[in-house]
Amino acid sequence: MKLHISHRSVYHYPERVRHSTQCLRLTPQSSRRQRVLSWQLGLPARASSGRDPYGNCQHVLTLDYPHQDITVLATGVVEVDEALADDVDDELAPLVFLRQTMRTTPSAARLALAQRHAEAVRQHGRHGALTLAQALAEQSGAAKDSVGASHALLGCLRALAQPARYVSGYLSLADGGEVAHHNWVELWRDGVWASVDPMSLAPAGGGHVKLAVGMDELDACPIRGLRRPSMEDMLRQAQHSAQQ
Repeated sequence: MKLHISHRSVYHYPERVRHSTQCLRLTPQSSRRQRVLSWQLGLPARASSGRDPYGNCQHVLTLDYPHQDITVLATGVVEVDEALADDVDDELAPLVFLRQTMRTTPSAARLALAQRHAEAVRQHGRHGALTLAQALAEQSGAAKDSVGASHALLGCLRALAQPARYVSGYLSLADGGEVAHHNWVELWRDGVWASVDPMSLAPAGGGHVKLAVGMDELDACPIRGLRRPSMEDMLRQAQHSAQQ
């Protein structure tokens, strides 16, 4: 499947800021299941590029002038092999992805649920993980978005000593190229990263385009930024401190 992607993101601050730095993981890389035919980022200023510790393509965008909005446009063409739901890479040893984070550490209830599905996951890999994902979705207080659902599944898989990593990317919503940011999980089994989408309860298909991987959302989110407060912000803070 050949996906023609055009995705515009507009970030609006409540007030003008005088400095901001954005870490962008918005550039897909070619792999066994996807081939990047063309890709371009439209940014308000030049950005430095490189690789992060997980091997993701990363751009750092710094704006040193007063602004209130940041617009980022990602466009390109990616060909996805619909017959492949698994991927391979050698950036990091899979055992790295056994570590829990604050966002993935399971509650006692989720840990008990994971233990009930331990044998299925060990015996059947992705199929067992999909069954576990369905059970998590049916649990009281289940996550309603792909970020929370991915974190919940990651925590349970890691608790079962199954290396698993967080994936951020695009999900195609229509043939015309409309996409949305989406997240899913990859489980290390038999020398490959097997994909599991806890929202669709299916492997990643032809409409999934991978952007980045990591331990959790913080490592792989498409855009993560810092900002320096404006002079008005600092004056208000100084006045508030003086009144205390």
